[in-house]
Amino acid sequence: MCEMVMVVKRAHDYLWVGRHERSIICGKILVKRDFGDYMRPSIIALLTDFGIHDHYVGVMKGVILGIYPQAQIVDITHTIPPQNIRKAAYTLFNAYAYFPEGTIFVAVVDPGVGSSRRAIAVRHQGRVFIAPDNGLLTYVLSVPASERPAAVELANSNYRLSNLSATFHGRDIFSPAAAYIASGAALAEMGGEAENLTQLQLPECVISGDLITGNVWDIDTFGNIVTTIGRMRWMDDRLLTLQSAFGAASESRTLDSQSLAVAIGGQLISPLVKTYAAMRDGALGTLIGSEGFLEIAVRDGSAARRLDVKVGDPVQIQLKA
Repeated sequence: MCEMVMVVKRAHDYLWVGRHERSIICGKILVKRDFGDYMRPSIIALLTDFGIHDHYVGVMKGVILGIYPQAQIVDITHTIPPQNIRKAAYTLFNAYAYFPEGTIFVAVVDPGVGSSRRAIAVRHQGRVFIAPDNGLLTYVLSVPASERPAAVELANSNYRLSNLSATFHGRDIFSPAAAYIASGAALAEMGGEAENLTQLQLPECVISGDLITGNVWDIDTFGNIVTTIGRMRWMDDRLLTLQSAFGAASESRTLDSQSLAVAIGGQLISPLVKTYAAMRDGALGTLIGSEGFLEIAVRDGSAARRLDVKVGDPVQIQLKA
């Protein structure tokens, strides 16, 4: 077979061998990909609590592009409330599946930066998740997959910036790791296997007789109350199915939207409707949100403000005879 070799003149030139490419970065051969992948740069998706007014997010992008200019960087959000690991885990859980396989996620909400907490990378569901080991990946890693998640600690100094800060690992550890993995570095090169990852408590959806119990999981920008009761899917204009999104043994139930009531914040709300527009102006209502979880909303208003509830407060569906 004939071989084509391109002279390497810069840090990010390519050496072509037959139908494969090898990316040369800082003098290292890092990647071996099929020729057909050449025009598909890796997607790196960022999620942080850094906000949009400081330089932190831009610096992370600069580090990534300095190592791997072909990266396609996507911002999920940078407005996670400061140090709110649970909110970050919730947001990542609801976002990741809409990205193609091969996407690398960098999620940095890291109140323990500079401490003994580990920096990790995990391959799961055909994607790579890079984050501090503080529970941020709990919900994503709870989703069943054909293979067990492969986790490593980001301990190899060859894949970090040389001047390591104790306060900005998003720049010095997480961004370089994402760029090198996007370039083709194997996960195993980043460090040894990481076991016993830190876990948050999984959301609860308990189905028991005529009661379905959960909690307030999130309150969105509009004041809609997202609960842990789900996932729910409409079967027709009246009936819907419910199957707990978490837990190994999840019971499935068929529910009648006209024969149930939702108890929250001292209110009993019924029936369940399909759209916000089906509610009267200013009225409380319940519906199934876009991710399949029970929501409480106020038409053109804030349900969270109306009911004065917070994350973790109890929610029940009461089934009528």
